[in-house]
Amino acid sequence: MNKPMFTMMDKAYTQKDFAQYMGKNYRAGGSSKDPQRIINTLYKQYVDEMNIGMRENNLEKEYPDFRFLIEEYRDGILLFNLTDQNVWTKAIKDTSGAKEFHERNKEKFMWEERLDASIYTCANLKVAEKVRKMASQNKTDKEILASLNKDTIINVSVESKLFLKEDNAMLDKIWTPGFTPLQDTKGKVLFANIRKIVKPTPKSYAEARGLITSEYQSWLEKQWVDSLKKKYPVSIDKKVFDSIK
Repeated sequence: MNKPMFTMMDKAYTQKDFAQYMGKNYRAGGSSKDPQRIINTLYKQYVDEMNIGMRENNLEKEYPDFRFLIEEYRDGILLFNLTDQNVWTKAIKDTSGAKEFHERNKEKFMWEERLDASIYTCANLKVAEKVRKMASQNKTDKEILASLNKDTIINVSVESKLFLKEDNAMLDKIWTPGFTPLQDTKGKVLFANIRKIVKPTPKSYAEARGLITSEYQSWLEKQWVDSLKKKYPVSIDKKVFDSIK
């Protein structure tokens, strides 16, 4: 059973190899009951499969361009995994490191100038005048809503926050502390109470987490690349380099 039946690229395929193949693939021999015909059918399939397998295993030797492509693919996967380990995933999981990075670089994560304001949407002019009067008396938004909204009747709603430029067209036109003129919009009366202008301030870690993570990744990558350059200094053979150009 150890006698070779055929040889490909210096590798011998024995009777035993073929017998094992038949044991696993006898159903592929067809419906014939003739043992010789079944063996001949399986033998042809066996030779073809071994030939294809041999060619696949030697593609990189026979086709240099394919070998270069595979090497590039392997290097790409290796670089991706290393970068993920040292930069991307690390930046996401290392919250303490990201917070320290934020503390050292707060000037990179700043709010632009904003307005501390409340925008009131009133049911009619009469309600708007009441709201304006209460706001001028330093009543809180909560007090205003509680006073003018009864049960299911909503006479006024409010949006109160720190507004950036282009958040609201009405505020953009004024951008100074005080009350804006009353505006009639779709049957509602709108105006804003601009309490103060808030100068640029650093964003908290929670407010700028996405941007901080991105910047932290860039910083980690630079540190990693710099350490690799120190550990593995690059030397260029100028003669060979010039010949490539």
